Amino acid sequence: MGDRANLVFVEHRERRVFYGHWSAKTLVNELFWGADHARRWILDHREVGDEGWLDDVWAEGGAVLDVDRRELLLFGGEELRCDAARRRTYLALVREVWTGWDVRWAERGVVDLAERAGVPASLVRSEQVLIDPITTLPSPDDDHEANCIATFVFEDGRMRHFPLALFIDEHVTGGVELVELARSVEGRERFVFAPARDWWLEGGFHVDVAARRVVLWCGRDLPRLDEIAARWSGYELVHVGASWEEHVALSRGTLVIEPLSEDERIAELRASLVTGSVAGDGRALLSEMIDEAEREGRSVQVNPYALDEPARGIALDRAAIFDAAVASMRARDRSS
Repeated sequence: MGDRANLVFVEHRERRVFYGHWSAKTLVNELFWGADHARRWILDHREVGDEGWLDDVWAEGGAVLDVDRRELLLFGGEELRCDAARRRTYLALVREVWTGWDVRWAERGVVDLAERAGVPASLVRSEQVLIDPITTLPSPDDDHEANCIATFVFEDGRMRHFPLALFIDEHVTGGVELVELARSVEGRERFVFAPARDWWLEGGFHVDVAARRVVLWCGRDLPRLDEIAARWSGYELVHVGASWEEHVALSRGTLVIEPLSEDERIAELRASLVTGSVAGDGRALLSEMIDEAEREGRSVQVNPYALDEPARGIALDRAAIFDAAVASMRARDRSS
C-alpha cells in the first residue's frame, strides 16, 4: 500500500536519493511551486542512497532536481499520467514558474530518472516482464470510455481506426500480430473522440504497414519502450510523447481527437494544485487498518516507511503563484 517515488537531488555534482512512500501522486503538486519549494520538499524525505532506488514495477512517480544544470525531470500524478492534454497544460504552467529551468516529463519513468542521475538503467529494471501483450482489439462499451485509439493504414491506402478499452502499453505491445488482426475485423473509417470532463484518452498509436512505421503517443510513462519496440520487429517505433496531434495529422482528416478546452484544463489544475496540494496521504487509512487488525488479534507487518513520512505543508500563496503562471503563459501565447 502506497504511492512510491524516488526523489533525486543533485548539487555540486553530488547525487542524493530520497524515498517517498506516498509521494508519487503528490509530487506533481509539490514540485509546481518553483525550485526553492521543491528543494525543501525533496530534502524533507528520507534519504536512502543508491541502494534505495525503486525498480520499474514499484516506482509510480519520481523526479530529478539538478541544481547544477537547472533541470527538473519528473513523472507521476494519477490524473497527469492518464491525460496527455492535462499533462501538457501542467508542464506549460510549471515552466512559467520555473523560469530559466529546463522542465521535462520522464517519458520512460524511473528509467529516465536513473539515466539522468548517472545510474545504470539496469539498476531500476525489474527482471519480471511488465506487460502482457494483448493480441486482440477489444472496444469499450461506449466510445466515450475508450482508453486509447489504434489506427492502421494498409498497403492499399485503406485506413481504419479502433477505439480500445485497455491501457495503451497493453495494446501496443500486441505488436505485428495486430496488423493481420486489424485486416480481418471491422474498424472505423472515421472516428471522433469528443471531450469529457471525467475521461480522456491515455494515448494512441498509428501503424503504417507499407512504411513499416508505428507512431506512439501517451500521457504517462512507458518504462518498457524497448520491449514494445521488440514486439514490432521490422517496424520503426517512434514515440512522440503526449502529442496526439501527430496521430491526428497522419489520419488525413478521418480522426478527430478533441481535448477539453485549455480554460477547462486550467480550471481543473487550479482546483487540484491550489486547494489539493496539501491533501493527506494514505497514512490515516493505514493506521485505521492496523488498529482494526490488532483489535481482531491478527498479526500485522507494515513497511517501515509507510508510517515514517515527514510532515508536509510548507506555507505558500499557491493561488497567487498559479494565477501568475496562467497570466504569463497566456501573454506568451498571445505574443507568439
